[in-house]
Parts: sequence; structure tokens; C-alpha cells
Amino acid sequence: MIYLLTKPNNFTVNYKINEWMEPEKFGNSDWAKAQNEHQNLVSVLGDKAEVLDSVALPDFVFTANHAVVYNGKALLSHFSNPERQKEEAYIQRMFGCLNWDGYLDAVLPWPSHDLYFEGAGDCIWDEKRKVFWMGHGPRTSLESRELVAKLFGVNVLPLELKYPWYHLDLVFCVLPGGEVMYYPGGLTQKSQELLEWLVLPDDRIILTKEDAEKFAANSISFDKEIIMSDRVSNELIKTLKRGYYLRYMNLDSFKKAGGGAACLALNLDVGKSNDEWKLHISR
Repeated sequence: MIYLLTKPNNFTVNYKINEWMEPEKFGNSDWAKAQNEHQNLVSVLGDKAEVLDSVALPDFVFTANHAVVYNGKALLSHFSNPERQKEEAYIQRMFGCLNWDGYLDAVLPWPSHDLYFEGAGDCIWDEKRKVFWMGHGPRTSLESRELVAKLFGVNVLPLELKYPWYHLDLVFCVLPGGEVMYYPGGLTQKSQELLEWLVLPDDRIILTKEDAEKFAANSISFDKEIIMSDRVSNELIKTLKRGYYLRYMNLDSFKKAGGGAACLALNLDVGKSNDEWKLHISR
């Protein structure tokens, strides 16, 4: 497993495009803390982390929004906010280098200027059910579902988000064992019904509002390990500890921009077998 991260040298909060962002409350001490928090996350990921240089744009550090990857192909994003659209040319360049260096087999530019798509923040692979779950509404266009399905050749199931939850990875997480951890309050009733129809009760882990606001769903998970963006409730800890080892990260500086652990790391090996990514690490 390889996760793409970018250095937070240029990270800051100087505009507001979600409800967590408060530019007037973000200062130099937050920037300094962010450097340490990011380095701690990199240290925990160890040889699973590929850390690249950033560019002079404040949200470039949130690599999960840059693209979604499946079976060696990266589908690049087209952001809905003008502030983040400035990242797109740099993202294309960076992923071209990843392709050249052998981390990816192909890089696919987003094919529609009229439709928005915000990468793995809104497009989450479910290995057990062999589908992508795609959040839509605030940032990603519902019609993008058909493009993702066509380009990757897999089923894509839509989940409509409710304000202020603007990306699916803030309220929805598929764990390695196939369990789905989610916050119902972040999804429309119709989307909750779709999820309940396709995910068996024993595989559903329902988050409280308090745990959702601690970005419990915005976790990185692989094998039997879950890296969480904050310490969550004792009830959720007990549930998860039945099958997983939990690590709690202090990512408060990044949460002030509306992002946690999952936002900071893009999985480059989605859809590959264990043998494939082990060979990749040995390159």
C-alpha cells in the first residue's frame, strides 16, 4: 500500500469554502503545529508514505481530492470552487511524474469541463462489494457517476450528501474487513436506504454526530489498522477494537480547514492485489 502526501509548507486557511474554515482564527502557531502533525502522520505510515513537494496553494496538501485511483489508473479531479481549481494544472503535472516513475500505469484527465469531481474525497472504493460509493451534491456532480463507471469499468453507487458535509469521506468510511462506518445525518434519507439495502446490519457501524464531528469517518485504514483524526467516543472505540488496532492522531490544524487523515493521503493502490502492491514497494 502506497499513500501519496504532499508537504504542508504552504498550508494555511485564508479563504472559506466550507463550514470548518475560519481564516480569522488561523495563525502562525496553527501553521507550525500543522508541520508537526503532518510529520507525525508520515511517521505512522512509514514506508507506505510517498511524500512530494507542495506548491504555493493552501489546500494542495489535501491529496485525496486530487484524483481517485483504481487498478493503476488515476482519474484527475475538476474542482467546484475557483480557489481549488488553481490546483488542477499542478496536479496534472505531479501525476504525470508519478506515471513516469512507475507509481501509476495511466493518468486520465477529467473529461468534462461542465461536471465537477473531487477525487477520493467523494469516490470511495469498497473492496468487499467491488463498487465505488460516490458522494454528490455539494462538490461532485451526480452525473459524474457515469463517467467514473465508464472509465474504470466498475459500478458506482451514488450517495447524496447533506450540508454542511461536503465530501463523502467526512461521513463514510469502508474498513478493510468490509464494515461501513458512516454518519446517517450526513446523508439524505434515500441514500441511507440504499446503503442499508446493500450493506448487511452486521457490517454497519453507525457514527454519532459527536464522533462524526471529530472526523471519525475521515480515517486511513489498511490490514487491521485504523489511523483516526482524533480520539473518538469509548463506545466507538470498543466497537472498532473488536477487529482493529486504533491509532489516534492530533490533526487539529488541518481540521480547521475541514480535513483529517484521509484527506491528507491518497491511496495509489486501490483495486490492486496484495502481491501487486508488494512488488510496487520493492521497485
